[in-house]
Amino acid sequence: SDLDAFYKQKRDLETRRKQLKQAEEELNDIKWDHEVLFQQHERLEQECRECKKKYQDALYAAQQKSNMQNMKLERKLDDVKMAGEKSSAVLSQILIKADIDLDSVDQSIVTDVVTEKNNKVKMLNDELSRIKEAHSTMMKRK
Repeated sequence: SDLDAFYKQKRDLETRRKQLKQAEEELNDIKWDHEVLFQQHERLEQECRECKKKYQDALYAAQQKSNMQNMKLERKLDDVKMAGEKSSAVLSQILIKADIDLDSVDQSIVTDVVTEKNNKVKMLNDELSRIKEAHSTMMKRK
């Protein structure tokens, strides 16, 4: 009776101790898993920050390059326009000094030269538009 109750309580106590020990082991395993996951999370966040920085740096470099290309093309376009205007002015002066009536000049030669220059200007304008569009598309993706 009292002895039976004592042994029963002793068995219950042993059972509780085993359950407590098992719960503590599970808690330690969970703590360890938590620490591992936390460190993985920190590492992934660092990688994410690095990737964002690389992306921003690459985007900035591409923008700079695109801006430089735009400036070069605009300068080329201005140079071509200026050269065309100078050529026309020189040709007009030569014809005037040679006392040749501008209306009597073979217009097909002048037209061919003007068409060639206009085609070059159009080509440069198209190139500039293409680069600006590519730049705009890249900026939208940002």
